[in-house]
Amino acid sequence: MLSSRTTMRLRLKSAALAVCLSLTAAVGGCGGIDGIELQGGVFDALGVSGSGSQKKLSEVKVEPRQTLVLPPTTDKLPPPETGSLAAAPPDASWPVDPEDRKAANRAELEKRHKAFCEREVSLARARNESGVIMGPMGNCQPGLLGSLKKQLGGE
Repeated sequence: MLSSRTTMRLRLKSAALAVCLSLTAAVGGCGGIDGIELQGGVFDALGVSGSGSQKKLSEVKVEPRQTLVLPPTTDKLPPPETGSLAAAPPDASWPVDPEDRKAANRAELEKRHKAFCEREVSLARARNESGVIMGPMGNCQPGLLGSLKKQLGGE
């Protein structure tokens, strides 16, 4: 429970907030208080001044845009190329998509991991050895949860 002192503080803060909000609402009227106009930078910034908004609207100046630059004649333009962009040579300096690179690296790593694990697991079975065999992507012999995850299509 709150003490009586804390309760009194909360009530005073609430009353002060109510007074501030009501004064703001009264001062924020269109004509100010009793027909007095509120002028000044602070009132303009708050948007309660009638003259500031009209001044700002009249001061807005928009520069005219430049016209488009057109070639003098279209005779000198090269003919459009035929073919598609997809037919570009593979050695062209096209940017490489990071997602494609990541997928290719992941596929290569999985391929190396599978080959390594097949070789090492078969060698370990031939030597009758037991233990954990670690490949490039981790354990070559996943446990029960790893096998289920792989069968269900997880990473």
